[in-house]
Amino acid sequence: MKRIFLIASILFIAGCGSNTAEQPNNTTSQTDTPEVIKQVKPLYSGTLFVSPDILDNSDPSFFVSLEKITDEQRRMFDRRNGMNESYGGGKWIEIVPFLFIAYFSDGQEIEVQVNKEFENVNTAKEVALPYLDAIGKLPSLFRKDVETIWLHKGTKGFGGGNNNLLIHHGRGLEYMKDGLLEEAFLHEASHTSLDREHASSKGWLAAVQADGGNFISDYAKEYPPGEDVAETFPICFAVQYKPESLKNGDIQKIKKTIPNRLAYCNKVFETYSMNKEITQPAATKLGNVAGREVYLRGYLHGYARSDSHQHGYGLSYYTGIWSTFETYQPDRYQRGHGTWITPNNENYDEPLCPTGTVARDNWPERAPSYRDVFQTIEGGPGYWGNTVFPDTQMKYRVNVITDCYTTQTSSPGWNWGGNNNLDNQAGLAQLSNTFLYPPDGITFERGANGDFLGQGWMILPLTDQDPQNIALGTNNWTLFLNAANFSGPTVYMTPQGWNRITENYPPAEGRALDTLTTNSTFRPLADEIGMTNAREAIIGAETYTQIPALMYPVDKKGRTIFHQDVKFYSKKSIYNDFLAHRNNGSSLTANRLDSEGYEIGKITDTDFGFRLDGKEIAGIDNIVETKAFSDTAWGFQWHDQSTSGIFPQYFSTRDIIKNGDSHTIQVAISEQDVPIEGREILVTSPPQKGGRDYAVNSYEPPAAGWPNPENDQTYTAKLIDGSVITYGWYRFIDQPAISKLNLNESQKASLQSIIESMHTMNWSTDNPVLSAPTFGSLVEIDKALIVQPPIGMEIGYVPVALSQR
Repeated sequence: MKRIFLIASILFIAGCGSNTAEQPNNTTSQTDTPEVIKQVKPLYSGTLFVSPDILDNSDPSFFVSLEKITDEQRRMFDRRNGMNESYGGGKWIEIVPFLFIAYFSDGQEIEVQVNKEFENVNTAKEVALPYLDAIGKLPSLFRKDVETIWLHKGTKGFGGGNNNLLIHHGRGLEYMKDGLLEEAFLHEASHTSLDREHASSKGWLAAVQADGGNFISDYAKEYPPGEDVAETFPICFAVQYKPESLKNGDIQKIKKTIPNRLAYCNKVFETYSMNKEITQPAATKLGNVAGREVYLRGYLHGYARSDSHQHGYGLSYYTGIWSTFETYQPDRYQRGHGTWITPNNENYDEPLCPTGTVARDNWPERAPSYRDVFQTIEGGPGYWGNTVFPDTQMKYRVNVITDCYTTQTSSPGWNWGGNNNLDNQAGLAQLSNTFLYPPDGITFERGANGDFLGQGWMILPLTDQDPQNIALGTNNWTLFLNAANFSGPTVYMTPQGWNRITENYPPAEGRALDTLTTNSTFRPLADEIGMTNAREAIIGAETYTQIPALMYPVDKKGRTIFHQDVKFYSKKSIYNDFLAHRNNGSSLTANRLDSEGYEIGKITDTDFGFRLDGKEIAGIDNIVETKAFSDTAWGFQWHDQSTSGIFPQYFSTRDIIKNGDSHTIQVAISEQDVPIEGREILVTSPPQKGGRDYAVNSYEPPAAGWPNPENDQTYTAKLIDGSVITYGWYRFIDQPAISKLNLNESQKASLQSIIESMHTMNWSTDNPVLSAPTFGSLVEIDKALIVQPPIGMEIGYVPVALSQR
């Protein structure tokens, strides 16, 4: 392998390198007559940051295994040492690093040189694996000239040059968090594998000239000889093969800005048979060993039942909070436990979802009524792919579905995922004056290990019937929480949010949650895994699979409790008190929700519905099973003390005959049962990207900004997950979620009055909204979310999040 490397300087995209010293003849001809266009401004500042989804975990990785070789002296470039500006900072060092060979399924081998500052060979290998998995996702065109990789600590920038990729691990972790690791390698590998052949070729220069002085980015325009190819080829790849990763409208802008470069890139892609490579199966092979990504998905269920049909005015239960992972949330992991509160449209068969909604157009199996996907209150503790600030510990997120899963609302001011401010769409409103609801979900103090959060969704009659809109109901579904350091109401869903789907659609009129109660005789509770990346190794005729280590808290009786103390509520619980206060001014009393008017939901049965690669999982009953506990709780019962608290990680497939038919199942095995060559393929999943939606790295205000808070004063709260919320105080009816409702003066005065009365109620940890849980203790909410009103705003004002970054 060559041992001479040239790393060029970078100004905009930290760590970018290039090499254009050697220019062999161009292997790609440009025979079409170039299209001359008008000059326009570059579309981007730098293309590395355009989208984290140009390559992601849905793409196959050609990386197969990493094998240790004898350590020898190597000459490596390190940006942290010296100030050689011709190389973007840094200097050459002569050291003996940890040496490995990375094998790829298309026959490529790369020497991986890891600085021994990573303490030991196992740590070095563990650090290197996610980078190799990401590099393996690059099409071979981008990897073809990469012969070595340098890996150091530090936050200096990546680099690409003659036959090498330079990695500084601190910067790599930042790219992983932002979901940009693969995109960073696309850019740097363009320097390594494409610059020499194309940057000064006649065809490329003709395309540049024909594009009329246009560049895809400011960075390419500022440094055209060294950066134009690396800035442009990844975008060409996205336009041709990953158009869904780009923003709406960007593709046409790109085609108008650099049409001739696009044509050039496409000819290069054709030369290297990119179409065939991109569409090949995800399996990767080396001899008789192959690997591919598969998924663990499905539901665990516990079922709560009561004998009353009159207790649909609310629902409460306790749910466990813990850290599922030790170090980071794996990429594309989605999991939560909760329930679905739906309007009780039992025995109604008209289509509640109009044409044009997601459910009506895509889920015919839910016909004819679509009642289960019409409207729901869901969410709870868990992890999600669109979490902008991933964390090892569960967060609690509300998810409100008002229009057949066409849009989703998760906080006052933002939709589910944070890429939309809801404009004039009615949604959740901040209610508490001592608790700040965060856009990305409620965080908890560190150390939660199966401690419980009490939650209750209750109908409150906060509003009167609107004579101008008699179809609008008066159900204000309000979220109450009970924790070790907070107890009270938090946010509520405005009736207008539920009602909007019924406008001009008669089958849904009077059928939404602003009007109806929920079912109080049957309640499915679920622990759902929406997606868990797993890695499959095929060795000869045997198939092995590994999932990430999923940790569970275990109590002294060997139990992991998901939910407990399910209760359904009638009007007598709290509804009647609020109705009397609104009608005749009677005083409000801060009683427990479950002091009267409730029915206990008994949990008597459970089921296990996890599937691995769509196959039934067998052989774990002697390790763990779902179970109901004393009719009041449900969860996992662990049977083997040596393995309790960690869900089985390794599986192999078996063919069985069931009911006369052949089936393939997954059987739990130990790590020692997996051959060593299989363990090399079963690589660690990379960290979760910071928000799967490429447009979202934070929760930002709308373009026009939020209305100014009281006294134009803002405050900040730094959360456990490292994010910072900027918030302001508003008079309740002046907060954005209420002002958008366009209430008249009488309606605003009535609503403000009842909220002020609520703020005088003395719910607290000493006078909680719910009885204590039957099992365990209460979790502690992130202290940063417990706030105190400024002087003069103690009653009738609420804190509202304005951004989360």
